[in-house]
Amino acid sequence: MKKTIVFSIMLALMFSLLTALVEKEDMNQINNFQNISMSLSENSGLGTIYRYGSSKGLLYSQVGDTLTSNGYFCINDSVTPCDATTADDITPTGVGWDIDSVGSWWVYGTWDSIPNIHFKVYADSSGQPEQLPFIDLIVEKANYTAINHTAIRAYVIMELPSTVSLPSGATYWISVVPSMATGYMLGWQGNVLAGAEAWYKSNYYGYPQWVTMTSIHGQPIEVFFELFGNESPGSVEEHPVAIQTDFRVNLLTPVVMINNVNIQYTLPVSSKVSFRVFDLSGREIRNDKFGIVSEGIHTLDWNCEDNNNNQVSAGTYFFQLEAGANIATGKLIIVR
Repeated sequence: MKKTIVFSIMLALMFSLLTALVEKEDMNQINNFQNISMSLSENSGLGTIYRYGSSKGLLYSQVGDTLTSNGYFCINDSVTPCDATTADDITPTGVGWDIDSVGSWWVYGTWDSIPNIHFKVYADSSGQPEQLPFIDLIVEKANYTAINHTAIRAYVIMELPSTVSLPSGATYWISVVPSMATGYMLGWQGNVLAGAEAWYKSNYYGYPQWVTMTSIHGQPIEVFFELFGNESPGSVEEHPVAIQTDFRVNLLTPVVMINNVNIQYTLPVSSKVSFRVFDLSGREIRNDKFGIVSEGIHTLDWNCEDNNNNQVSAGTYFFQLEAGANIATGKLIIVR
């Protein structure tokens, strides 16, 4: 009987010691994370936020309680293949954003065996993402860092291989999709926030077209992410002009089969006009400044050459026409 009591006491002591060690290790993980991160956010009402301490300029932050919020399946599995993509909306301010780093919050799984992460940008189509992204950058393992703040929760910061330039005046949808070699779960953290809900699709799970998070999870979930970088150069503060409501732009040749793009635009007052073209990676390939253009109807002709006077390849491009404080964006398809 005494042996049994002694054994029970020893077992209880061992369990208490093990529990204390585990709790200490969890606290060490949190403390280590905080040593290289900003302090806990004081964003009241959203709960605890563990955030990366980046010296980069924060362009946009959408984040809730990262300590308790659920994760929503989002992976590209090369074996099953098991695909799942979640996209959430952004609307760049100013002239636009030049994004070079992305942070996101995740639960479950382990990041040790993930070879790379896809960063995708979709154009907007009547309030939802288009089916295919116009930007799909692959961030290799050497260029992302996963920082655990609990045993199953991590913040992932990734440096993009090239700057993504998104002009203002349009809504875009972004997605962060880890690649995997085996079929286990990774969940992009999210919760009900104040903005428009995220959209989801997965061929593997029977959603080949985009559907709302509400239709799957019963709530308008938004995922947690932050975008770092800089405001695009050429801010409107350089030449402030009152917004002109009758500024109009018409793309006369949306599909280009010859080396000539015609864009008609109407200026209600004389304005400084510039024209920029971006490829699918967000890289600027053409930048024309026309100085002050008089009021009235004008036609802009682009010969499909880049800044080095080389013909651009066939494919999809985006243009930005700026007139004073007015900015219009559009999509071009060049066929060879």
